[in-house]
Amino acid sequence: MRGSEAPRGNFDGGGPQMGGAPLITMPPITPMVKRIVIATLALQALFYTLFLAAPGVARGAADWLSINPKIWVEYKAPALWQFVTSGFLHDPKSVFHVLWNMLQLYFFGTLLESIVGSRRFLAVYFGALVAGSFLHLSSELIGGAPYASAIGASGAVMGVIAAAAVLRPHSRVLLIFIPIPLWVLAVGLVSIDFFSALSAWASGSRTFVAHWAHIGGAVFGGLVAWRGWIWIDWGERFAKRRAEKVEERRQDDDQRLDELLAKVHKDGIQSLSKAEREFLNRMSNRRK
Repeated sequence: MRGSEAPRGNFDGGGPQMGGAPLITMPPITPMVKRIVIATLALQALFYTLFLAAPGVARGAADWLSINPKIWVEYKAPALWQFVTSGFLHDPKSVFHVLWNMLQLYFFGTLLESIVGSRRFLAVYFGALVAGSFLHLSSELIGGAPYASAIGASGAVMGVIAAAAVLRPHSRVLLIFIPIPLWVLAVGLVSIDFFSALSAWASGSRTFVAHWAHIGGAVFGGLVAWRGWIWIDWGERFAKRRAEKVEERRQDDDQRLDELLAKVHKDGIQSLSKAEREFLNRMSNRRK
């Protein structure tokens, strides 16, 4: 995730700062990773086209779609959409920003999705994106103006790397052609971000890399994997709860129908109110 000075939103910085960390093998891309990569590249292509055609408009759009503390402060309203939209914007002046993030997502996201499944992977990805965005926003608001905005999927990618490292710590990755355990790579990346953030804070300098966004994403991904929360399928829970509510409504309707039929048998159809007659008609049509 890249930081930039608001409000103009300079597109500078970088993702997780360690080169050449692919897995040893080239796995087939998993379904959800594929969709995220395609969506991100497509939106980046549109953003790049806008940047070429109308740079001022592109910077204005980036101000609203990036994690931009200035928007929160000036308008005194939570721009909650930024927690998600920021992850689909990358530096339009450097193709390596989006390609590096998507390359990491391909390797480590494919590993994680193959372990936990598509819906759980998606929850980790967007959870890490929101967590990283929130931590960056908080650090900027605490630090005060001038505020730096941030764009990029690096926070989400760091969350994926951290989660994969917890679940498969001894998977081998190549770091400049040297095989190392995945957990070593994850710890190294987080350490670089952490000490870089502390150094910038101690010196009072501004950095073009959104270190706190990386750290927030990594902490989220590592925590949910370590605590076992990653195995919760929220989509399945939602579907189950929805089915339970449908069944509860059906039982309530059946009970009410029995009561109205008993009323008709005792007092005749004329005893029913307009609402009760409409309910009977609705139940009759449902059962045809």
